[in-house]
Amino acid sequence: MSKVDRYFDKLMGEYYKVLINSWNESVQESARFAIKSLVSLRDGQRADEQFVKDLEYVLRQQLGDEFASALDSKVKTFTEMTYRLSSQEGQFQNIGVKLSFTPTDMRNIEMIKKQQVFWLREHYNTSVSEKLQNVLTQSIEQNMTKRELASSLQQEFSNVMQGGKHYFAGLAEHTSLRVREFARLNNYKKCGATHYKIVAILDDKTSDICRALHGKIFPLKTAMDTMDAMLDMPEHVKPEDAKAELKRLAPFVRDDQVEYDADGVPFGVSGTHTPFPPFHWRCRTITVMVYD
Repeated sequence: MSKVDRYFDKLMGEYYKVLINSWNESVQESARFAIKSLVSLRDGQRADEQFVKDLEYVLRQQLGDEFASALDSKVKTFTEMTYRLSSQEGQFQNIGVKLSFTPTDMRNIEMIKKQQVFWLREHYNTSVSEKLQNVLTQSIEQNMTKRELASSLQQEFSNVMQGGKHYFAGLAEHTSLRVREFARLNNYKKCGATHYKIVAILDDKTSDICRALHGKIFPLKTAMDTMDAMLDMPEHVKPEDAKAELKRLAPFVRDDQVEYDADGVPFGVSGTHTPFPPFHWRCRTITVMVYD
């Protein structure tokens, strides 16, 4: 592993710690607020439908908007450091081209940061909201006492924190690779390259998807057009529309798209898929420049 690769890994690890620590703090604060709100109810008083609706609204703000907004500057710092580090990779050294930092690079960093904050905000809606809503809805249906509801909420908040460990570890890896690849692609263009090659880490953890794509060469223009389309997505698009558009522009490779030879060795991928890594969740594959 090169010095630059080790630093990339260090940045990714630090980013994960920032995400998970901020998430846990937000969850703990929300749990304290929820329990305090229940304690404020009079003895014998149940949490009625309006109380539950108002509580869910506050939790959505705390674990959605406020959580993401608090991370805004830290996400930008991580994005810029990771993006800039790409120009120090070995493949860009001694090629006779100075990789100066351009307005395009700054625009890419800002757009990547905005999209990352967007998805951090959406984590509550996609992974947490329904579970907490179920607990709150059951409290009304089962006519729970405030003590019973407090106990159920405490357990669910604990589950939310536990689930965050896996999610944010994957998100840190995914984001690191995406930022690094976007920077690489832009640097390939600066160097005058027209193609790039897929290079997988070949070990017992390598997916058939990445084995099938290993060594394949792609035109740079296609990747640049895809990247620009992803970064040009309107800021105020609805979450469900944003997800659908990203899947349309750069869909992950499905297992059923992998093609195998007679010996069962993966050798290619059929159909439409993202032209650059990550090719699947927690992908480790990278690209390298092809010299013309």
